[in-house]
Amino acid sequence: MLHRNILERVYITSFLIILYNNKVSLYHYKMIPEIVTNHLGLIALSGILLGLDKGGLKPLSVLAMYFILKVFEPAMMLSIFAPLLLVGELYPAYYYRKSANRPVSNKLLVWMLVGLVLGTLVGTHINQAIFCILIGIFVIAMGVINIILERKEIKIKPTIAIIGILGSLAGFGSIIGNAAGGITNIYFLSQTKNKRELLGSSSYLYIIVNSAKLLLYIFIWKIFSTDTIVITISLVPFLLIGVILATAIIKIMPEVVFKAIFYFSVFYAGLSLLIGNL
Repeated sequence: MLHRNILERVYITSFLIILYNNKVSLYHYKMIPEIVTNHLGLIALSGILLGLDKGGLKPLSVLAMYFILKVFEPAMMLSIFAPLLLVGELYPAYYYRKSANRPVSNKLLVWMLVGLVLGTLVGTHINQAIFCILIGIFVIAMGVINIILERKEIKIKPTIAIIGILGSLAGFGSIIGNAAGGITNIYFLSQTKNKRELLGSSSYLYIIVNSAKLLLYIFIWKIFSTDTIVITISLVPFLLIGVILATAIIKIMPEVVFKAIFYFSVFYAGLSLLIGNL
């Protein structure tokens, strides 16, 4: 409870710092930016797709990220999605809480935090086009990795070196472009017994990772503004709709349909981001 109260105070303080640095009135904060009303359909679709992903239909967040990049630049996309990613993990973390294997998640967590720090340092020195290219590379790599995992039953031996490499890459990809799912899946598919345990363990992991990432975005990259906060808040209902739909869809969706959605999302978004910025 003490840890939770401290975390809440950190987020409240961070929010007040954002308001102060932007020097905007409370009235302006309550106004939904014009860009949201002009692109409401595309933005709402991104929120629902992100919710579907957080509900278990991974990696539809890749497609959500692709659509939101049609409206906003990469840095603004990250600032909008970061709080949503955190909120989106709360429901699956609660829903699958009894299936989570926390010791397995904690082994990867330390190295993901290392990757977050490395990504934060690199991200301060690259431009918008490079950002999109890096996101595209990570997304395509995620798809290729999953194909390899399907064709070959790869079992990861949980050595410090392997976990360190996977965790660092996942943390780096997460902060650069929310593209860590494919890498963490390599680890969790080898260390968990079933899909429920995988979803519970990954949700527990990402609540911590996304909390750390949010603080890095606020205090190091300083990419938040009152406008991005308002846009994020406006997307929360769509996110929750997606999460609730996903928990129902998972129970009835055939595996072949799930895989088709997976690969379409990954390669369409990845190639579009890569080719469009070369």
